[in-house]
Order: sequence, then structure tokens, then C-alpha cells
Amino acid sequence: MDEHYCFDIEFDANDIDTAHDRGNNTPIAKIHHAHLYESPEKIEIKVYFDVKTDLDRKLMEWTGKINWRKFGQYIKTSNATQNPRMLNLSFEKAQLTGISSGFGNGADQYSYFLINVDWVHIEWQADYEEHNTAEFYLNPAGFKVVSSFYAPLFGLGNKFESQRRSEKYFKIDAVEYRPEFSFGYSDNSKSIEIKISKAPFLKFRNVADEESIAKYANMVCSAFSFFYQNNITYSFVRIRLPLKIVAIRKLLSPQVDYSANSLWHLNYHNPLDKYLESDWHIGFLQNQEKLFKSIQNYVQAFQVDESSRYLLLYNILEVMMSGTGNAEQKFTSALNEQAENKKYQEALTVLLTTIPETEHELFKEKWKGIKGKLTYKPQKSPLKELLISISLNPGNLPVSIDRIKEIRDKLTHGSINSVKPDELEKATRLIYRITGILILNRMGINEWKLDTEIVN
Repeated sequence: MDEHYCFDIEFDANDIDTAHDRGNNTPIAKIHHAHLYESPEKIEIKVYFDVKTDLDRKLMEWTGKINWRKFGQYIKTSNATQNPRMLNLSFEKAQLTGISSGFGNGADQYSYFLINVDWVHIEWQADYEEHNTAEFYLNPAGFKVVSSFYAPLFGLGNKFESQRRSEKYFKIDAVEYRPEFSFGYSDNSKSIEIKISKAPFLKFRNVADEESIAKYANMVCSAFSFFYQNNITYSFVRIRLPLKIVAIRKLLSPQVDYSANSLWHLNYHNPLDKYLESDWHIGFLQNQEKLFKSIQNYVQAFQVDESSRYLLLYNILEVMMSGTGNAEQKFTSALNEQAENKKYQEALTVLLTTIPETEHELFKEKWKGIKGKLTYKPQKSPLKELLISISLNPGNLPVSIDRIKEIRDKLTHGSINSVKPDELEKATRLIYRITGILILNRMGINEWKLDTEIVN
């Protein structure tokens, strides 16, 4: 049997007891004993219950009615301190990934069922090692990040070492971080080979608390993801604080193994270490909401078809344009209000002569709204203004701003065949470059140049 942790669990929902009612009046206990089995491959909760209550079947029916993504909000835990050194256990941010019906235990009154989730948070008693540090273990896509900081394994005599190319730490505010490998090995006396494995992780120093270090780690992973155009995230966290150690496990969904080598398509030629040495984090802190969403779209765009890719990239333009619109300006009136209203009434009288009298009342209702809009000047294109704000000339683009928006509108409304494949590819490559530059700009990085030459 796998190693497990014991705790008590409560399902915070009033309607479980009424689900799957088969005339069994045995009430469901409020709190149940449970075991947690967690590893890089699974997070499994084994819940013990009285078979007379039908809790397994009732719970399965109840989970069909709730949002699985918010499953952790329905779980309360207690009595986790029965495990040596454990202070607390939580599934607050967990999503439900599966549930199995109960298993009989012969004549025993109690049985169990299994719940699989994707996230668990455990707090342990503090130890005496490396207070105010943290390790965020990365997914396989993060291997490329860390490998650029290490030389290949070097052997001299019977001694083998993998040396870092630099001992430097990068900074975000007072926090320092750098990519590292955790080395593991396996050996067998009957084998002629020893296997050495490398696990990529981010090492942080000067960690103040869990909340702030999670924010910084998410920023760094987002910056990595943009640089390599791949989803680089973490699956296990260990945060060492003076009063406790926080361990977080989250299971990640499989992803397409796409990865670029740099940002050369934006004429940004710096390697990863120079990219991290820049003040990118200052701009990121100022534009967190826009950058997290934009980089997520930028990475995801490489994992979908051409039409979806275009819409994801165009959404970055919309995100970047949000909150930057100019206030509407009115035309200067040459008349007083009374004279102005008279002229509008005269105009209405003329316009009514263009339609049958039976439709005059409907036209007058529409005129009320149009009259108000006529007092305002035409607005400038927000997209053009956005590009001008970062010194890009909209007039030099190989696809016009108006056409870029028209393509977006046609794809959104399902008119896919009205956009020729070659034109869609050309427009996609253009906004791929533009959105990348916008992301760099919002990070405060200005070492880029838009290449307007697109060869089909």
C-alpha cells in the first residue's frame, strides 16, 4: 500500500443527503475519516463511510450537478495534525478529476470510495534549513530554460560534475531567483549503467510569504513562456518560512510540445540570461493583468488551427487596447440650443419625405438615438492609436488596420470561407509580430523592430 496521510473530511453541501434517495433513512455522518495519496502522478482521497448511508452513490449524483472546477470549495478538512509534523491540509483550489464508487469490505460496516483532484496544499512544521527560500519545480517544458544555464556533465577520473555556467541570481524587488537542476540517480548492482536524472526548478531567496512568492513565480514562468512560446509552469512547490514549510502539488494537463528558441521574429536577439537581466519585471508588475492574459494567448495560439490562432492573437490587441480609449468629443455648436433643435426638426421633416407615411413614427424613434450621436466627433481607431503609441506606423503595414479588423469580424461570425487562406496566413504572421512587440513594450523592453516583409 502506498504511503498516505490521515485526516478527516467534510463535504460542505446540504443537498448530498437528499440525492439518490432509495428509501434508506440512515443519516450521513457530517465528518468522515480519509486518507490522502499524493505523488507526481496522482492526488487521491480515499473516503471511508458507513455503507448504510449510500454516501458513495449520493456523492456521485451530487457531483453531476456542481462545477467540478470549484470542487475544493466544497471540502473542509480537519485533524491533519495526527500526521507527524503536519500542521494543515487543504484542497481549496482543487478541481475534481474523477470519482469512483464504493468498494465492499465483506461483513464490515464501512467501505470507501475514491476522489481524484488536481491540487493539494500541505503545511508542515518548520525545519532548520534555508529559511525564506522556495523551490518551484517546473513542467517538462521548463527543462529548456534550465539547461541553458548548465554545461554538459563532465568527468575527470572517477568524479563527474555538471557545472553551472553562471552562479548569478536575478532579482525582482528584494527577491532573488535562478533556474536550477535537482539531480537524482538510480543504480543497480547488476547493471552496467547508472541513470542520472535532472529535474528543472526555480530557486528563490529572500522569500517573505507564500502569497508574494507565488506572484513572483507566476511572473517568471510567464516571462519564460513568452520567450520560448511554450507553456512553462510548475507542478510542485516547497516554500520554507521561519514558522512553517508549505508544500503544494498540482497535476498538469498534457500539452503540445512546441518550443521556439528565442524572440528573433521580433528582432530581439538577446539570449535568455540577458532577457532576465533586463528590467522586464518592473513593466510586468505595472501591467500584470494584461501581460498574464496576453502571454497565455500568445502561447496557446501555437496549439490551435489558423482561424483560432488569429482570434487568439487579435484578442491580445483587444486586451492591450482596453483602458486606453479616448473620451468622446462633441462638435462645437454654432447655434444656441433652441436654434439647433429647430434645424434638427427641419432635417427630420426632409428625411421623412424619403419613406412612406406609415413608417414615420418608427423613423422618429430611431431619429432620437441618431440625433444624439451626431453631436459627437468620429472616434479615432483605438488600434491605430495603440500602434502609434509604441512608434509603429499603421500606414506601413502589409495588411491594413481596417482589413485586420475585418478578418477578425468575419472569423468571429463564422464567415471563414470569405477569407482566403493565403491572406489569413499573412495577417496572422503580421499580428503575431505586432502582439509580441506589444508584450515586450509592456514589459519595458524596447530592443525590438517590426519586420513588415512577409513572404508567402
